Amino acid sequence: MLSGEVINVRTAAQHYPANALRRMMFSTRYFGKGVEDGGPGFEEEEHVSSFFTMLKYIYAFSVSNYLPWLRGLDLDGHQKRVRDAVEVVNKYHDPILNDRILQWREGKKTELEDVLDILISLQRFQRQPTVV
Repeated sequence: MLSGEVINVRTAAQHYPANALRRMMFSTRYFGKGVEDGGPGFEEEEHVSSFFTMLKYIYAFSVSNYLPWLRGLDLDGHQKRVRDAVEVVNKYHDPILNDRILQWREGKKTELEDVLDILISLQRFQRQPTVV
């Protein structure tokens, strides 16, 4: 790092907890390759941005909260923005989830490494895995 270089603290403050959660959930820090300097790549930027979009609009004021018959019109556009953000999050989570479930079904994975493995291996009262 060069002295006098500008550092975007917002990026660091947003991506540090996201990296910690990805490490706990998926045992990985990046969805893609990342960048050379160790910062977030395009995939991580899009993922974190989608989470903050969801946080912004899920509990935001909306007229349809008080007039439920307006809900289908989506006058303020919140539902579309949240739906788009959820699609982005699912775009990165679903391949990891499906791959991990397949590994457990085929017996390639036998040890718990992260929270995702714990959730997959949880069993119901009938001794059936909850996710698989």
